[in-house]
Amino acid sequence: MKKLFFWIIGIYLVVGSILILTMKEKVDIVNYFTIKQNYSRLMTENETLFVSLFIDSDKSFITHTQNIVSSSLKNEDSLIAVDILRIDKSDEDIVYSGRNYSLYNIEIDFTQVKVTNLFLGMKDCMLAINYVNEVSLALEIGDVWLDFREISPSNHFDYNNLYAVINDLEGSEYITALVFRFESMTNYPIIIKNIRTVDSNISFDLNNVYMSEEKIAPQALMSELIPDYEMFNEVDQGEFSLENELYYLIPLVYREKNKIYRFPIIIDYSYNDIDYTLIIDDYLFFDEMIDLNEQSDKIREYQYHYQ
Repeated sequence: MKKLFFWIIGIYLVVGSILILTMKEKVDIVNYFTIKQNYSRLMTENETLFVSLFIDSDKSFITHTQNIVSSSLKNEDSLIAVDILRIDKSDEDIVYSGRNYSLYNIEIDFTQVKVTNLFLGMKDCMLAINYVNEVSLALEIGDVWLDFREISPSNHFDYNNLYAVINDLEGSEYITALVFRFESMTNYPIIIKNIRTVDSNISFDLNNVYMSEEKIAPQALMSELIPDYEMFNEVDQGEFSLENELYYLIPLVYREKNKIYRFPIIIDYSYNDIDYTLIIDDYLFFDEMIDLNEQSDKIREYQYHYQ
């Protein structure tokens, strides 16, 4: 049985090496880059994470999963093993620094580490990939905030409307608030004690909640609704009593200039003097085209030279 195992491993390494040598004949230098982003996710069962890689060659070993031996997410403080399920080329092409790049989506699976009620927070995270030709790549991908848990519905209240308010800051658009329309399922009072997400860079300012009977426009100016609003700020925890039929605008404040488009929401509340939590799964609040000029400080460029 051991001999069979070693034969299989030997064949795997030989085939991988042949593929890599074949690719070597077609290209001498491979240019590729990543864009550091903010990955804030609620990881329910079997959920995966997608990371973008831009590469100027479709003939290198880098994007072929059969060449990958192992992979991990790491930063200065932590390292966890992950699996790369697939690396798929999208239809999106882009020109950067005079070269044509293709966008590849790397799908990362957390089966090796995923357990219920695990929180994984990694600033300045890198995706490390080891290949059969003993090449190791370390791709800077940004900040990763992952909360592994299942969603349990609340029996006390829910929301029937949720969207983002977008404002411009120095020529760049940010999510400055979320608008909720809650629906109570009980006649007892409900106190919203905290609204948060998994990303430590942003907070919800419950001391400056704006309420309206009319729907609030997604382009509403925060300076008009909340004159004292400051986007980059530290906030003290506040609370408010939930009422039906109202739109609640909850301001977001940032600790640093780091855009966020998608994130889960965790609402801590009290009902009948007992504390509960309502969790809203992450989804894309704000979608915009990739602007490489705007993202220039977050681009990390690499080259691989065939020997």
